[in-house]
Amino acid sequence: MSDKSSNATANGCNHAMTKYFGLLALCCLVALCGFFVEAPAVAQGVGAPPGFRDCRDCPEMVVIPAGSFQMGSTDAEAERELAKVPPPQSLIVSIIGGITGTTDLDKAERFMAYEHPAHLVTIGKPFAIGKYSVTHGEFAAFVHETGHITAPCIFFGYLGHPVAPTRNAWEHPHFDQTDRDPVICVSWNDAQAYIAWLNSKVAVDKTIPSKGPYRLPTEAEWEYAARAGTRTSRYWGDDIGIGHALCAVCGGRPVPCADTLQFRGKIPPAGVKCFMAPVNQTLPGDSFAPNQFGLFDMLGNAANWTQDCWSPTYPSAPVVDDPTLRLNCPSRVQRGASWDTAAWVVRAATRGGLPVDSATNLAGFRVAKTLN
Repeated sequence: MSDKSSNATANGCNHAMTKYFGLLALCCLVALCGFFVEAPAVAQGVGAPPGFRDCRDCPEMVVIPAGSFQMGSTDAEAERELAKVPPPQSLIVSIIGGITGTTDLDKAERFMAYEHPAHLVTIGKPFAIGKYSVTHGEFAAFVHETGHITAPCIFFGYLGHPVAPTRNAWEHPHFDQTDRDPVICVSWNDAQAYIAWLNSKVAVDKTIPSKGPYRLPTEAEWEYAARAGTRTSRYWGDDIGIGHALCAVCGGRPVPCADTLQFRGKIPPAGVKCFMAPVNQTLPGDSFAPNQFGLFDMLGNAANWTQDCWSPTYPSAPVVDDPTLRLNCPSRVQRGASWDTAAWVVRAATRGGLPVDSATNLAGFRVAKTLN
């Protein structure tokens, strides 16, 4: 499967093929990128505790307090976001995990049904979660020490032609990454191998290296951490805005206004911030402001694997912070959207699933930690 992204035109507007995941497949939708405009205020981390590391190679962690929240999306949120789904276009690849429908809006509506019903969830105990997604540099330390070979990676987005899945594509996913970019092209199984190695670094009993405090976050923990006490679709508000996250139509990172098409050769108005057109690759994890818990890139840049088995709807409600722990379930939940995802998908409630041995250039993971 492949998508073709159109080239940027002279008026500074780009078309981007956008994807997200459905059950055992990928959601591919087309969105239209906006002009450089003034950016709204960016929410800063409020009272976030300082991060900590358990070892030199361990990810930086942030403690998240216990609490309750409304998990999933409401009918009002679904109606608001579905109004933003672009009309059908000739380049669209309309596949959403076996979902059928006559229009892109119909498929998007069925995709959003994965987020229902909205229900109250209680996170009964504090836990820690990665301040960032596991970085390229952190994953490299694991691979160089263990020789681990990652699953074949499927490439989407910027290439415009099929690329045969390749192993160890995390090392160079067809674009340059810094050590601070989120690692991508890793499967759920690859994440588990990394976590086992990480636990061996801190395990009290070295004879049981697979047992330890580090793990993937549950789906409920992930959404609770992403919302960070907010009730809006995104931790900065209901609208996607510009300059809050990296996605296909989220504006990119700040650049000098003199370098943009809109203000080239002109003096921009006071207070205006300029942003790049869509960036067809990942960015370092600190390119945008954190949420109110002090966590970076909970939405956009790279989606995150979670611990839970995939189910197209929430299996029970209300739910208390226990994942659906079936040992041999074939697919697990991903959260958070990516650098190549449509803006309407970049929300705290968005969810999808992929097989545990699947890897794409859209997703990585962040770790959680059980606290004593």
